Amino acid sequence: MMNVPSSFFGGARGFASVLLLAGGVSAISACAWIGHDGGDGGTPKVVLCSSSWLSPKGFGLENAVDGDWRTVWKAVHRNSGGARDCELVLDLGERRKIFGFVYIPAPYSPKWRVGKYRVDISDDGRNWSSKPIASGTLATAFKGIWPNAKERMSKVLFEKPVEGRFMRLTAISAGKTAGAAEFAPILDPRKYPWKGETLARLKGTRMAPSVHLGFHVPGDSNSYYVEVVPDSSQPGTYFMAIGFGGGYFGIQELGDGRKRVLFSVWDSHHGNDSKRVPSDRRTLLVAKGEGVTARRFGGEGTGGQSFVPFDWKIGERYLFLVKAKVVGPRTEYSAYFRPADAERWKLVATFSKLADGRALRGFYCFVEDFKRDFKSFHQAKRAEFLNPWSEGVDGVWRPVTSARFSRDGNPNTNIDAGAESDGAFLATGGATENNTTKLWGTVKGWTPGVRPLDLP
Repeated sequence: MMNVPSSFFGGARGFASVLLLAGGVSAISACAWIGHDGGDGGTPKVVLCSSSWLSPKGFGLENAVDGDWRTVWKAVHRNSGGARDCELVLDLGERRKIFGFVYIPAPYSPKWRVGKYRVDISDDGRNWSSKPIASGTLATAFKGIWPNAKERMSKVLFEKPVEGRFMRLTAISAGKTAGAAEFAPILDPRKYPWKGETLARLKGTRMAPSVHLGFHVPGDSNSYYVEVVPDSSQPGTYFMAIGFGGGYFGIQELGDGRKRVLFSVWDSHHGNDSKRVPSDRRTLLVAKGEGVTARRFGGEGTGGQSFVPFDWKIGERYLFLVKAKVVGPRTEYSAYFRPADAERWKLVATFSKLADGRALRGFYCFVEDFKRDFKSFHQAKRAEFLNPWSEGVDGVWRPVTSARFSRDGNPNTNIDAGAESDGAFLATGGATENNTTKLWGTVKGWTPGVRPLDLP
């Protein structure tokens, strides 16, 4: 059992307690019942009421009622086999009027969930309501890597308020695992935990929003060119310089601080298992530069990936070029890179992709936080994307003079974008404020620079 300030639940000062039961309410009599202490503090304590269910270290019962959706309660059944019920009991400290409850699924795998459920009320923790106060199916885990703006936490209001001291949530036929980020009773329907929040907004604090510039380029192109100056970075940051329909190219600071240049091209196939892609739809490696590692990737789409270690520096300028060569139904995409003060370009890689005979389309760039450890949300990342050019399929080079500012599904607003003297900047995370260009607005007004004449 665990004591939690009941002010979190919308009540007077005091404590609520939580118990984990397994296989029936008779287990409650076997617990070392600590009870409601009614004080203003105390050390949280947890009692597992049956040895059949265990919580891994760091994922104890207290996480389900601590008011912090980022901490997760997980329960694992000792034995394999058929489905089992897993029960979570709240002790509100005294008889209270309960209007419903709020449930937030764990922001990880769907297996740490409640799913099909029932809720019962009791005055003594032993004799429960003959019929469930509520039953149904609760929201599963957060979906995918990105927040889903349409998905809300489960808020359940009872048909009419009920009174009791104990509230039991049963995960019906939970199998071998169960869990939750938060489970909280609604003691005031006008002021309940996380009112009006969405899972997207909650999950958004895990990482800074990804921000993009979609350059305005008419038609298809043979080449894209841009220069990048990283202004501030943190581990787990991707400054993507040249993106296009089917691939992207840029510089990264990895989670451990190592830095590299990365170029990836996706397969012409939907799915995440690279081994299941038909051979005729795979992206193929044509060539790679010295010291470059090239391999296939999966998990976030599938395709060909290439990278080379490079200790890029804050405040220095780097040049990026992607060229396309149509060869029948396939297109060969070549990525070149060099520091502004270097004399020679470096080939990163050339990949061949089934692209229906098309060249380049959809020139864009972005700044991404892929650390996603809740701390990275509070860390600022900024880069300048300067002197962008495109070479049309007619062979004519044209300066790019405007772009659309956009963001991923993360609804947080610590983002910004705006014009620089010869390009534009993107910023996200930390204390960044959206003071320059409104989201979905157009960034323009920069003066094109001079396109290098020594392009490969």
